[in-house]
Amino acid sequence: MKKIISFIIFIVLVLNSGTLALANTSYQSSINGSTSGSLTINQNQTFTVVFAINNVSNLYGVRASLNYGNGVEYVSAKNLLSGEDIRVGSSVTVSTTSPKSGNVQFASVTFKATTLKPGESVTITISDIEVTTKSGDTFVEGTGIQSSIKVNIAVPKSTNNNLSALTVDGTSVSGFSAGTVTYNLGSTNASSISIGATAQDAKATVSGTGTKNLSYGANSFKVTVTAESGAKKDYTINITRNDPRSTNNYLSSLTVSSGTLNFNRTTNSYTVIVENDVTSVTIGASVEDSKSSVSGTGAKTINVYENRFSVVVTAENGSRRTRTR
Repeated sequence: MKKIISFIIFIVLVLNSGTLALANTSYQSSINGSTSGSLTINQNQTFTVVFAINNVSNLYGVRASLNYGNGVEYVSAKNLLSGEDIRVGSSVTVSTTSPKSGNVQFASVTFKATTLKPGESVTITISDIEVTTKSGDTFVEGTGIQSSIKVNIAVPKSTNNNLSALTVDGTSVSGFSAGTVTYNLGSTNASSISIGATAQDAKATVSGTGTKNLSYGANSFKVTVTAESGAKKDYTINITRNDPRSTNNYLSSLTVSSGTLNFNRTTNSYTVIVENDVTSVTIGASVEDSKSSVSGTGAKTINVYENRFSVVVTAENGSRRTRTR
């Protein structure tokens, strides 16, 4: 006597690609309908289709039609009920002497995408599924019920990390070329610049653009282009901000309250001798430039023998000159 049982056929895909990690994806078809899915692999990549039945009791064998079209090459197959290697063509037939129950994987077929080009695809389909149980009865899935997987060949990601344009303050950088990565822009009196850049490839991203504040002296900025593949390229912009600040760090006078000091604006070290009973002195100093500053002046306690004091003049631009007595 024949009985109708409810079961699910699904396809699990395992990618075999050398050192790449294994990936698993399930696609299911039920007794009263069908579903399909897709998988994206690389050109010439090997992948394995695993067929399974859910919620089955005392499974002895399965036979099903198999269609894998053009573009993929059959590599090998295995009867997962018995563990034996098998060969398949337009159908998959497997059996076992030890019945299986539950969610049962019954066969695996390995293919290689040999002739498919990037952007192309092929569909692998299993249909006309017949299941044999312990009693020897055969149950045939309804007409037209099938499960399929569309295998797509990935289009390689772009490695283009070139710029098509590089601007400063809205003007194209002189001598710009996608292959030239360093630009020396000379000097400017501006306190900031605006850097703009456009990638050759719309799939690439650009970072490092926008308004950049300039420090006095040398400045360097990087514009980084990251290709779709992740490959990076740095373009470097070098620019010097002119420093109009005074560099005058000279004294106009240097005095000490005891002893004799012969001041000269270019002399940085002085020796002053005072009497033994002098216990303190006052150091005075005036700067040539009102924008500079001086430190180290005022009353100083002195001891017998040598005493060392420093007077520091700092120009408007931060440069320093130290005088020691």
